[in-house]
Amino acid sequence: MHLRSIVVAALAAASLCACTGHSRTIVTSQGPVTETQSGSGSNSTVTIQTNQGTGTYGANAVNPAELGLPIYPGASQSNTAGYAATSKEGSGKVVMMTTNDSFDKVYAWYSAHMPAGSQQMHMTAQSGSIAAFAIGTSTDKEQKGVTITSSANGHGGPTTSIMLTDSTKP
Repeated sequence: MHLRSIVVAALAAASLCACTGHSRTIVTSQGPVTETQSGSGSNSTVTIQTNQGTGTYGANAVNPAELGLPIYPGASQSNTAGYAATSKEGSGKVVMMTTNDSFDKVYAWYSAHMPAGSQQMHMTAQSGSIAAFAIGTSTDKEQKGVTITSSANGHGGPTTSIMLTDSTKP
């Protein structure tokens, strides 16, 4: 079972349990899977542990300050869009943040705060914009990234999303 399988198991378990402080173990053909939920509603966190690794998803799963990446001033961390996973293949952390500031303002800030040469992409279309910054290459032990996207927020205004990632190989 790979890191991706841990994510799928966690999402399945999270959809089955809507209670607070719940823990249970399910025996599968690949071994036991323990699911623990803390908090409630949009402030809940689910941890899935298997013999292949551990994944934590939801509110407070990842502290953005611990990723070693610049955090856009005033951005809000999503309560439901964060995860941290560890397996024999390495570890990874993802945090989603949002701001009502324009894509251009957020992009300019990250352009000034990320290392020179880290920008990988910047595209703008009528439906939205995207930019990506990366620190480290696929052969490095650690890789970090920032992806900025914009789209309509359903209330007539723009929302700029910022995804911060950190992955480490063993």
